[in-house]
Amino acid sequence: MTKQEATKLAENAVRLVTVSRPEPVADTTVLFKNEDGTYSVTDNGEEVDGLDSREAIRIIVENLTTE
Repeated sequence: MTKQEATKLAENAVRLVTVSRPEPVADTTVLFKNEDGTYSVTDNGEEVDGLDSREAIRIIVENLTTE
């Protein structure tokens, strides 16, 4: 997947995710919106918490474009 494709998926996920409804981004990547307004990204069982939307997008893009 290209960086541009991954960015588009990540930005769409940030727009759609809600506190009560995590948003799957790819096979093993899921975006969560926390009650405090921050985001969490899980990928293959690893989780990164306390992110703002820009950081969440960056993490998702890294996960989807890493070979």
